[in-house]
Amino acid sequence: GWDPVIEGDVDGENSQAVKIEKKQVKLGTALACGKVARTIFFGTAPGSQNKLKQGLDKKQILLGAADPNFTPSTFSDAIDQISSAFHYLNIGMNDYWFDIRQNLIKEMEDCQKRMNKTDLIEKEIKRHLQTIFKPNETINSVHIFTPSDDIPDDKQLKLIILPTGENYNKSRPGFGTAETAAKQILQNKGEQRRKYQNRMLFLAADGNILERLIEQVISFLAWESIIEDYENKRLTIDNIQADSARKSKEGTLKSVIQTIKECFNHL
Repeated sequence: GWDPVIEGDVDGENSQAVKIEKKQVKLGTALACGKVARTIFFGTAPGSQNKLKQGLDKKQILLGAADPNFTPSTFSDAIDQISSAFHYLNIGMNDYWFDIRQNLIKEMEDCQKRMNKTDLIEKEIKRHLQTIFKPNETINSVHIFTPSDDIPDDKQLKLIILPTGENYNKSRPGFGTAETAAKQILQNKGEQRRKYQNRMLFLAADGNILERLIEQVISFLAWESIIEDYENKRLTIDNIQADSARKSKEGTLKSVIQTIKECFNHL
């Protein structure tokens, strides 16, 4: 029935609407998420007068939730917030509607928990770094997250990209562990002393940006897993949800690539 929708998303004491409003003062003061959620619910649930189409568009929602004491942008922000938090809210063709079936948000949250593993995250970041940083006329070889033993000691100019755990962070004592890690590789090849120390360049991640990058990578891996499960018939979702998942994956991928370029900036 509709009880989980009302209590979980729309109007319960522990609903997603209330949780968002408690975290964000601006939305809480206007009770914006609750007003927006109720507008969508009453406009799209069975028995509503909206017979011409399945959902309400953003203009209709803003009109229904309007409050003369607050600007329309407050309620527009509320729509954006509930779109990524509600478990029963569906979005398609710029329309919003509730359904008794859960959307992909819960599935996404479960996938994110499974993907939140250092080895998976590191592997995915390395895969993207390999497409961004390649040997050229100046740099003969690129070594990404490579142990000291496996980095040759020769006259070729090398770019060594340090693992994400060895990052640069202004807010930490010693500015993080990047410099220490770089010195270790610079001076030694395993247990042997390096001869060609002046043939090495080091690149490290920014610790502050790294947190955002890791979140984006986890989201990308989660969307990728959902699409893979759908295509292999391990997950049953409708075409609208499948299209939404694909678009979310594409958008997250663009964010990941852009953030990687911003993150690995300490040479």
